[in-house]
Amino acid sequence: MGKELVEAIVNIRDDDALRLVREVISKREDAESVLYDCHEAMKIIKERYEKSEYSMAELFMSGETIKNISGILGVTISEEDLITSAMEKAKSSGKDDACSSCC
Repeated sequence: MGKELVEAIVNIRDDDALRLVREVISKREDAESVLYDCHEAMKIIKERYEKSEYSMAELFMSGETIKNISGILGVTISEEDLITSAMEKAKSSGKDDACSSCC
């Protein structure tokens, strides 16, 4: 399931991602693998944002998906983990407006 969940998160398919997580829970499979997949997705999302392949809106929407997954798992994943480094990269690259890639 790993690759499928990572792709659902990265491509902002919230319903698919949540369905996959619920399947893991219902089958009593290892929830840690879901956290690992979230981490892998976050790395891809961060890279895409840094390359201006993702807009600020996409960054936040994917963060909401991960937040929803963490709610299902009963853990807290800070959205800050997802966006902090991307925002720092935007500042260091001289972008005055973090949303300049989409607006």
